[in-house]
Amino acid sequence: MDAPDFQIATTESRWIDVFDQETQCQPQRDVQLPDVDFKREAGLAAWWRVENCLGFKIHTDSIERLGDQVVVSATSSGPGPGACAAARGELESFLVLEKSPLFTGNQPVKFVLNGVTVGTEKPR
Repeated sequence: MDAPDFQIATTESRWIDVFDQETQCQPQRDVQLPDVDFKREAGLAAWWRVENCLGFKIHTDSIERLGDQVVVSATSSGPGPGACAAARGELESFLVLEKSPLFTGNQPVKFVLNGVTVGTEKPR
């Protein structure tokens, strides 16, 4: 994946597309995405950013409804000095949201990384 990229899956076929996208370059396809019950949940995939170091991490800080959209906020953190293994590292999140009156799966979702909007995705 080339980040940033975001997907909202409200059906099993869309979640399979997310899985295929995540594993397309991996020979063993050993990635486990979270299980989603699409009758009452939706899956969100966020490929936030690519780093040239494997020591970076991503943390989802909050998911909240603001106006007509849902906002997913995350923070990235880097490795300590001298702790960087030079390689392509993807900062990614796979989330399952329960459907409710606040999130029906039809709202646009805004993705904010370190306080900066990096993308918006509308359900398809």
